[in-house]
Formats: sequence, C-alpha cells, structure tokens
Amino acid sequence: MLSLLTYNLLRVTNWRFLDFAGLLIFGRKPAGAAEIIISVLGQLSFSAAMGVLFAYLLPFTTRRLILFKGWFFGVLIWFSVYSVFHLFQLPQPRELDLGTVVSNIVKASLFGLILAWSLARLSIKKKL
Repeated sequence: MLSLLTYNLLRVTNWRFLDFAGLLIFGRKPAGAAEIIISVLGQLSFSAAMGVLFAYLLPFTTRRLILFKGWFFGVLIWFSVYSVFHLFQLPQPRELDLGTVVSNIVKASLFGLILAWSLARLSIKKKL
C-alpha cells in the first residue's frame, strides 16, 4: 500500500517492493498485469516468511523493547535485501535514488514495528 502511495501518487521512488521481487523472479521489473500479480505474491510470501521467522525468534529473547526489536528486524531485512543485489551484482537496482532508499527504509521500519506490535497484541490476548 505504501509502495503504491510513494510510487504512483507522490512519485518519490522509482522502485516498488514488487519491482525488487519481480527482479528476483523474472530478472527484470515486472511488465504486464500477470507479472505484477506474481511479483506481489512473491513479495507477500517473502514478507510472510520474515514474519514467521521473527515470531519464531521472539521467544528466545525477552519481551522488553519489542518494538525496537521489530524495527531493527525490519531494517535488517531491508539492508540484507539491498546487500544481496549488490553482492550478486544484479544489473538494474545497483544505483537507486535517495527517494527510493528513504522510502524503503521507512516501509521496512513500519513493517518491523507493525509486526512486533501485532505479535505483542496476540500474545496478550493469548494470556487472557
């Protein structure tokens, strides 16, 4: 949703999360509705897998500073994904503009914060 806002409406970024997923799946930005749908599904699957990983790792730590841990996890994913593109020298996103980088940091931070908050809320309801 935020990618839609920053890419289509505000035009501060030139790479959406689905474009990164499309690059990994197709080797280029997705073109056409079918490729966009597959890229979105790939991005959602990756996000879900990262959420499961965070939920799995969380019991090994304390609940203290859970929002900070979630934020850190989200930013760590962002940095890891960018690192993969540079380490494997994938052609297209090697030079990203400042708007794209800042937008992706904000979105990764929000992902981590919302993930941690959701898991904290679920664990409170589970105790009741």
